[in-house]
Amino acid sequence: MNTRRPAVAGRFYPSDAETLEKDISNYFKSAASKPNQRPAALIVPHAGYVFSGPVAAEAFGTIPHDTKYKRIFIIGSSHTLHFDGASIHSGEYYRTPLGDIPVDESVAAGLKMEPLFNYFPQAHQREHSLEVQVPFIQHLWGDSTPIIPILLGDVSKNEISEIAANLSPYFNRENLFVISTDFSHFPEYADAIEQDNQTAEAIKKNDFAVLEKRLKEAKQSGVAGLATPLCGYTSVQVLIKMTEEKPVEYRKLTYRNSGDSPYGNHREVVGYWAISVEWKATDEPEYELNHKEKETLLQIARNTLRVKFQEDRNFDVPEQWLTGNLKKYLGAFVSIYNGQELRGCIGSMKAREPLYKLIRELTLSAALNDYRFKPVKEKEVPELSIEISVLTPMVKVTDVNEIVSGKHGVYVANDWQKGTLLPQVGSKMNWTTEELLGHCARDKAGMEWEGWKNADVYKYEAIVFKEVEEK
Repeated sequence: MNTRRPAVAGRFYPSDAETLEKDISNYFKSAASKPNQRPAALIVPHAGYVFSGPVAAEAFGTIPHDTKYKRIFIIGSSHTLHFDGASIHSGEYYRTPLGDIPVDESVAAGLKMEPLFNYFPQAHQREHSLEVQVPFIQHLWGDSTPIIPILLGDVSKNEISEIAANLSPYFNRENLFVISTDFSHFPEYADAIEQDNQTAEAIKKNDFAVLEKRLKEAKQSGVAGLATPLCGYTSVQVLIKMTEEKPVEYRKLTYRNSGDSPYGNHREVVGYWAISVEWKATDEPEYELNHKEKETLLQIARNTLRVKFQEDRNFDVPEQWLTGNLKKYLGAFVSIYNGQELRGCIGSMKAREPLYKLIRELTLSAALNDYRFKPVKEKEVPELSIEISVLTPMVKVTDVNEIVSGKHGVYVANDWQKGTLLPQVGSKMNWTTEELLGHCARDKAGMEWEGWKNADVYKYEAIVFKEVEEK
């Protein structure tokens, strides 16, 4: 049995179970925040409890007492080891003085099939940012709710987007995401308050670019002693990449810094915010593309082929062409035809980059890398026509009667078993909804025919459009 043992018990929090439970109970009793609604995510500090424990309780205190989650993801940025990508703890249990809490090994195993996820044991052995969250989870749920502990290493902006895309199917009302981060490190007391308010406001916007700009401004601000405005910034960025297009809103709860503790001073402080991410009451609006946006995507695909063959470079999309819809992270397929003959078709279910960039990438792949066909030749390009299918955001269904075969595509996921069928398939095969789900579960996800009944089921639509033939 591989159990991750506590590394900072007795330093960051009490090593005695009775004292630890008493301290956490007192933090909750003193919390000003009251249970509000079932949060989707929490941003929680990870310092020693004498400094940040009351702030952590403000975050966890927003969860209604009878709330149950299927699993809890705890995400933090590594403080002790440099490594590439993300490291998921592998093992059956995670231990604190309050006992052992199970790790959802099946979810961990499924994620580790993705290129950026791995397990680096040394990264977890001495890391505090995940460990300090676990006693709060045990206080609320004991050992009934499994966790998925994830540490982020050295990750680029593109890798942050890919990690978020891999985690996004789990960002739903069944699961909770706990993002572990402190805010400013080591400015004076008044400077910390100002800097941390600005950073929290940027996070509240739920816009990756806004937070990125804020972090850059903070680093260039020249504030004395400011080593970082947000030590777990990569973890927060992964969260925002998951939530930018979700029907959620960020709510600031409580702020303190180490200078507010009797054990701190006002010369060099560390800031702590508690922030909740809550589902909006209204449903997510349907995603639509207007005629101009469809034409723009077709122009991007056409120019991608032209520039590749004529100049052997990537097509640079003019910024003035781009609308908010074209910058959203969505899946898509690009099909290339010569007359009625298919010459290539490549797609991506994953919303791994902005739509306009994905269309550019898929166009080249469809023309040159579809193994079923010979690569397109330059002389063919004027004769080709392009069809694009944009996949609308997936919506989890609670009743499969919401799915209309021929209108909706389906995505079925049960831990590491995942599969999808596009809307066109149900229409072409004239399947019922149950046949569509059965084929998706068996033929695409590797489950039993009725495996979808015990899996998460999502629906989506495809916006299909193509070039008008003029010849």
